[in-house]
Amino acid sequence: MMKLHTDGACILQKGVMGIGYVLQIGDAKYSKYQGIEGDGTNNMAEYLALLEGIAEAAVHLHHSGDNTLYIYSDSQLMVNQILGNYRVKNDHLKLLRDDVLKALQRFNWKIEWIPREYNAEADKLSKQAIEAALAAREESDEYARC
Repeated sequence: MMKLHTDGACILQKGVMGIGYVLQIGDAKYSKYQGIEGDGTNNMAEYLALLEGIAEAAVHLHHSGDNTLYIYSDSQLMVNQILGNYRVKNDHLKLLRDDVLKALQRFNWKIEWIPREYNAEADKLSKQAIEAALAAREESDEYARC
C-alpha cells in the first residue's frame, strides 16, 4: 500500500506555482518539490502536484507489488472534482482532471480530503518550491544585469 500526500500553491502576482508531494511506501518516504513558472492558479498547482505524485507512485508500482494508492489532499475542490461530486468548469482543470483519472487507472485508489494541518509536510514542500523558484528568478535577473 502506498500513501500520497500532495499540495499545490500559487502566487498569482508573481507568476509562479509550487508543488509538493510525499509518497510513503512502508517505512520509505519519497518527496519532491518543484517551482513552476508561468500563469496558473492554486487549483492548477494542486492538480500538477497530484500528477507528479502519481507518476512517482507508478515508478514504485512494480517494486511494491501492491497497486493500492491512498491519496490525501487539502484541496476540497480537487478531491470532489476527481470523485465526480463537483463539476469542473475550467477547461484547463478539465484536462488536468482527465490526466489524473487516466494516470490512476493502473491503481486501486482512494482519494480523501484532509485538513491542511494533516497535510503539513506536502504544504511545506509546495511553499518551498515557490521560494526556490522566486530565488532562482532573482538570481537569473542578477546575471542578466551583468
